[in-house]
Amino acid sequence: MNTKGDLMNKRVLGVILFVSVVVGSGVSYRWYQQGSLAVFADKSIRLYAGGKDRELVTKIFKENFYTLTANPDHDFDLMLERRSPNKWETKYFGKMDTYMIYDGDRPAGFISFYMRSTYQGQILFLAIDNEFRGKGYGKKLVQFALDHFKRQGAQVVKIATRVDNKVAQNLYGNFFKFVKENEQDGFIFYRKDV
Repeated sequence: MNTKGDLMNKRVLGVILFVSVVVGSGVSYRWYQQGSLAVFADKSIRLYAGGKDRELVTKIFKENFYTLTANPDHDFDLMLERRSPNKWETKYFGKMDTYMIYDGDRPAGFISFYMRSTYQGQILFLAIDNEFRGKGYGKKLVQFALDHFKRQGAQVVKIATRVDNKVAQNLYGNFFKFVKENEQDGFIFYRKDV
């Protein structure tokens, strides 16, 4: 005879879905979904958790501040603690996620993104530590963000980079086929329909 607990366990197990997404680079990702909660099963990408993640983000911002932001007052502590792109638009507090990519047990880079509206996703930061560049980690993180935005119902994703950052321009424009919208104040603004 089935107990109430057995029936509940069967229902929970019945709700778990497995989806395999294969991206253009041939890397396989697995998503497990229970109800509305999605968990990324690729253990190399993890939600920012402080500690050594914070150490790497701090290091990258110190070494690459000019490349990452045009705002000399950008507060990355606020960004991480309030999960917000800035301190002025309070409607985004708690809306931005930062994910780390790991090389073994060491954080190698990060991506920060959020839904700017019900139809637009915004990638604010993508950065890989110098020691780990050239391993495809930037591609993996951008694909991760694009997949996330698709699940959230985004119709377009936007991102910007410095005009002198040729590596990022190649990644966004050539590899991911983002379209250049405009160029302003030393930045190139891209969009991609998803």
